Amino acid sequence: MSSTVADVLSKKTSRSIIKTGIHFLDEVFNGLTLGALNLVSGRPGIGKTSFQLRLAKHLHQENNMDIYWLSFNESHMNIAKRYYNFHRSKNQFDEHIAQDDFQGLEHFKLEQPIPFNKISNRINEIAMNGRPFCLFIENPNEMDVPYGIHKSNGIFTVLKDIHDVIKGLQGLVFIALNCSLEVEQRGGTKRLMLSDVPYFDFIYTLIDKAFTVWRPEFYGFEQDEEGLPCQDLLYISCL
Repeated sequence: MSSTVADVLSKKTSRSIIKTGIHFLDEVFNGLTLGALNLVSGRPGIGKTSFQLRLAKHLHQENNMDIYWLSFNESHMNIAKRYYNFHRSKNQFDEHIAQDDFQGLEHFKLEQPIPFNKISNRINEIAMNGRPFCLFIENPNEMDVPYGIHKSNGIFTVLKDIHDVIKGLQGLVFIALNCSLEVEQRGGTKRLMLSDVPYFDFIYTLIDKAFTVWRPEFYGFEQDEEGLPCQDLLYISCL
């Protein structure tokens, strides 16, 4: 007998925690909550994709999750190459990857772009497979600045739909968005704060964790609070 969306949704289980593979996150937050929506923010090119690719690798290897990747601003081939290098734990990025090398990565599924307001429908379809999953959504155009109350209302509606659909499923959703340079430069050079995420005060009730990715050297810091050099380091703030 074939399953329906209602059948799948009726089998929602109690929320449980899975590890991220990143020591301090697992130590402080215990890991990630299944059936939850998460945000990742930071300036363009700062390392949001790399952070998420590392999560994707661990979630598959340790939790047998299928990985779905929906990017609105980066080519499928580039994402596939980057994940391949993470998956194979290579220290150097290999641009020259033969198509055959991607065999064995069937769990990593690149999604065709879809309208932002259709993402909850796609989550329903993915859930029909009956397997644990994580959907990464990168830089949807609707979350770009400029923004105002009408745009905020529309985004809130979409995120609420995503929150309601994913809740209780054996899955996770991550949405990555760019913080604007205007926001970053407000008040002079400064470290990104979670409150700088567009709509954050409007949607915080819908998200489980909000990550801000930043590099101290971008803001003129050469040492951390303990006097240790922080060049080439990626810092992650989490709420």
